[in-house]
Amino acid sequence: MNKDCTGCGTCVLKCPKHCITMKLTQEGFYYPIKDTNNCINCNLCEKVCHLNHSQPQFNLLPKLYAFVNNNPSHIKQSSSGGFFPNIASHIIRNCICNIHG
Repeated sequence: MNKDCTGCGTCVLKCPKHCITMKLTQEGFYYPIKDTNNCINCNLCEKVCHLNHSQPQFNLLPKLYAFVNNNPSHIKQSSSGGFFPNIASHIIRNCICNIHG
């Protein structure tokens, strides 16, 4: 196990033989302990550990979408900044009409 372990427990969840348990250290942090007698050396615990990947596995940056409604009455009457009336009109025009022919 990695000395820089963050105690996330992903290795515990990934182990097919359930030979990794989280133990509380004297410092008050959980650390994975591997039972080497039951380990089949599949290395899934190492493969899933985020510390063993130089690049993030997930894109944590949120996407940003912006919308501007040019109709002032829609903006005043809507809690969504006028987005809902426009998207609803678009769906009604393009989707429902296509269903009926």
